[in-house]
Amino acid sequence: IPWDAWLLPLASWAVLIAAIYAVMVATVLLLRRQWIEHERLVFPLTELPLEMLRGSTGRLPPIFRSPLMWAGFLLPFVLFSTRALHHYFNFIPAVQTDTMLRLGDNGIMLRLFLGFPVIGLTYFLNLNVAFSLWFFHLLARTESALFRVVGYEVPGHGETFTGSALGTSPGASHQAMGAMLVLAGVSVWMARGHLRKMLWTPHAYGESGRGATAVLVAGLAVIIGWLWASGMPLWLAPLFTLCAFAVFIGLSRIIAEGGVGFCRPQMIAPVFSVYGFGTEAFGHPGLVATGFTYTWTADIRTSVMSSAFHGLKLADEVGVRERAGLMGAVALAIVLALVGSVVTTLWLAYTYGGINLQSWFFGGMPRTVFGFIADKMNNPLTTSIMAPRWGFA
Repeated sequence: IPWDAWLLPLASWAVLIAAIYAVMVATVLLLRRQWIEHERLVFPLTELPLEMLRGSTGRLPPIFRSPLMWAGFLLPFVLFSTRALHHYFNFIPAVQTDTMLRLGDNGIMLRLFLGFPVIGLTYFLNLNVAFSLWFFHLLARTESALFRVVGYEVPGHGETFTGSALGTSPGASHQAMGAMLVLAGVSVWMARGHLRKMLWTPHAYGESGRGATAVLVAGLAVIIGWLWASGMPLWLAPLFTLCAFAVFIGLSRIIAEGGVGFCRPQMIAPVFSVYGFGTEAFGHPGLVATGFTYTWTADIRTSVMSSAFHGLKLADEVGVRERAGLMGAVALAIVLALVGSVVTTLWLAYTYGGINLQSWFFGGMPRTVFGFIADKMNNPLTTSIMAPRWGFA
């Protein structure tokens, strides 16, 4: 591996990623008490690890001595092992647990799948939350189907990560983005009293937010400066950053209340920003810079912000009050994950060739990013395309 060729780009990206994660963790520290103690959000994902700790009197907690638990564990374990083994031994049948239904001739697809993690996590949800997740998913699909039936669609075309791959209308995706911005904004607004006390009367309040605020401001400055240096106009960089972190806060709130094991937004910051402010505002360098932000705003599988929230919730539940050590562990985990992922990815790519590896990460995703940039350079967005999308948002 030619590490000398990779040193500068990896170091440059490390600065940005470190700033992003620092802002995420600082946001968590500022909102922790509001979400966990004042609003008492449920955090359903903490139920299982807490159950794994409860009543531990011997070598194993009671849950690990339960035959019913092991029976439930073996069902998905054996079923999905057949899928994995099928790739190596074709005489082993692969059990399929998902299918796609086409709803009429309007291009609307509905994916049905048996998700054991979803079944398990939904067990911890309040019934109204579980119903909402299901109902509004179908509502969005129904709205998109209705648009197809009446022959209406917002100008322009759908983009990857806006639900268009499964037939969802771009209009519905912009609606979802508007909802996400409101969700994040209201969450911060509801915490204003808590934040004021942390900043102005920390001794009387029993918790200071001054250190976290300093990290937050410094991290945002680094992110905005990095985006500007990469080609994004200086006046757009703060707006883009605000949009991206509104999504992160919104997703963290959804996970904290809804307990969903995996999720991503219906609209991502790069697409929303370009359609919102127009290609002329970004310019060609700005479009390239925005394309590169797909690495940390688009196909994110996990969120450091959400993980840190859940870590602090678990710490509260088991009585860990020393948060400095906990945040040190979070920082160490981030560093180890970054180093491990970089080394593993480069080793795999140079050993086997990236084109022979996972098709989406090494092929589809890069083509999506640069295809988005090229499309917007060749087809500039006009007010007639942007205005209806703002209306739906």
